[in-house]
Amino acid sequence: MGEPSGDLDPETVPEPVPVVVAALLAAAEDATRAFAVATGLRCPEGCGACCHDARPEVTELDVSLIARDAVARGVGEALFEAAVAGADARCVFYESEDGAPHKGRCTAYSLRPMLCRLFGFAARRGKTGPELAACRVHRAQTPELVAVAEEAARRGEAPLFGDHQSRLDGLDPARSATKRPINQALARALERELTRVAYAGEEAAAALLDAPPAALNDDAVEGHDPGSEPGRRPPSGKLAA
Repeated sequence: MGEPSGDLDPETVPEPVPVVVAALLAAAEDATRAFAVATGLRCPEGCGACCHDARPEVTELDVSLIARDAVARGVGEALFEAAVAGADARCVFYESEDGAPHKGRCTAYSLRPMLCRLFGFAARRGKTGPELAACRVHRAQTPELVAVAEEAARRGEAPLFGDHQSRLDGLDPARSATKRPINQALARALERELTRVAYAGEEAAAALLDAPPAALNDDAVEGHDPGSEPGRRPPSGKLAA
C-alpha cells in the first residue's frame, strides 16, 4: 500500500473552481484566527486529539484541493490506495508522535477541509442563538477560555459553521451533496482527479497523432521524458456509488 509523502502545497492547485475553494478556506482560516486572538482560545501545543479520536465526515469538494495537489505531485495513486485501504480508519494525513498517539501533526494542514479549520473555534445556530461547538480538550484544560469564547459566540462574534460550509457547498452542489468519512471522500476526489488527468493526457496524445506531420516538431514534444510511462487510468470500481 502506497503512503502519502510530504506536506501538500496549495500552489500546485490552479483553475477557477479550485481557486475559489482555496479562497473560501482561507476566509474560514482568517475568521477562526481572529476569534482565537479575541478570546485567547487555543489548542494545546502539539495536540492531535481531534485527529486521532474522530472520524470527521466531509464532502468530496472539501478535499478536492488535496486530490489535485497530490495528483499534480505524482502521489495521487499511492494516496488513493491508502485512502481506500483505510476507508473507515482515522485520517490518512494524521501523523502521531511515537508513544504519544494524541500528539501529532497534519501533513495536509495547508489544504485541510473546512471542518478541520472551524472545529473548536466556530459556532452552530442553536434555538436561542449561536452556540460554540467547543472541543472537549479545550473544555477540560482551559475551561475559563471556553467560557469567554462561549460568551463571544452568543454575541455573534464567532464564525458560523453553516455560513462557511454553505458558501463552499454552493460552488459545486454535486460534489457537496453527501458527507462521508474523510478517507472515503478523499478516495472519491482522487479517483475523479486521476480520471480527469488521464483523459486529458489521452486527448493530448490523440491530438498529436491526428496532427499533420509538419506539426510534429521538437516543440510539440518538448519536455517529454523518453523513460517515462504513458499516463494510465486510475483504479476504478473500488468505490460505492
